[in-house]
Amino acid sequence: MIKYSPDADEFLKNFYEGKSATTDLEKIAALQAELGGDFAFHAKGGVSDEMKLTCLEYDILERAGKITLNLS
Repeated sequence: MIKYSPDADEFLKNFYEGKSATTDLEKIAALQAELGGDFAFHAKGGVSDEMKLTCLEYDILERAGKITLNLS
């Protein structure tokens, strides 16, 4: 399990509880439905469910203003 900040962790906890999502696959599906759009994940050696979940969590947390993603 990845930790972000107390505020962000609480946001995700409430989000997942509201969607009754407990497994990684359920969480991924809930996040994809909430975020909308098409998703493609690429990584040399393959992409795990944990990697997908982390990417989607960053996306929803950034949109909710809980974190600032700086790719510089």
